Amino acid sequence: MKKLTWALSLAVLLTFVSQLMAEVGEYGIHNGQQGAWKLGTGNSKWGTFSALKDASLSFDIVKNTTTVGFDYGTFKYDSVNKQIVAGSEEFAGSVDPGVTGGGKISIGYNAGDMVGVWVEIEGETYYSIPSLNSDFYTKTDHNSPPTGYANVWFGSFENPNDVNSTIKLSLTGTATPASSGAPLPGVLATMLLSGGVGGYLRKRSKAAERVEQ
Repeated sequence: MKKLTWALSLAVLLTFVSQLMAEVGEYGIHNGQQGAWKLGTGNSKWGTFSALKDASLSFDIVKNTTTVGFDYGTFKYDSVNKQIVAGSEEFAGSVDPGVTGGGKISIGYNAGDMVGVWVEIEGETYYSIPSLNSDFYTKTDHNSPPTGYANVWFGSFENPNDVNSTIKLSLTGTATPASSGAPLPGVLATMLLSGGVGGYLRKRSKAAERVEQ
């Protein structure tokens, strides 16, 4: 029984990992036309994410040295007029002081949209696009490895990095959930397989009880 449980648990883990890798490959942030997102280049597009197909952005909080926590989200950017599209700022989630780990998923965007990231600390909003900030610095770059991800740093020092930043976010792309509470495809597959594992083990347990009786 222990060997079977271990084997089924391993199958769940492998299923989740393979689904996650497929998700990142199909919807991740890559160079060129691969995936669902690419980073903007050039002075007017630094700090932006361009949607290559309909998709969302998934957040992970890597660093958080704030003493009050922060909110974060996304916005659409007009690179021609170099301004945020009016009414496009969308809330994604909130983080308590010092908390890191898995974050939320943005709203869905359409192919062709140019998107930026914002954080709000103590009522002040800062943006992933450097030109939109007056007294706070930010930097956006690919994560390597693994591929398919990008990092956004926010901090009080010019050219913020892992050492001198206040906040570091890791982002990748994902299919837009059908609803805000819907699990991602990889998570859904794991849940289904886990349900099968649980159902099988419950049947075995009941069968064993009947034998003992």
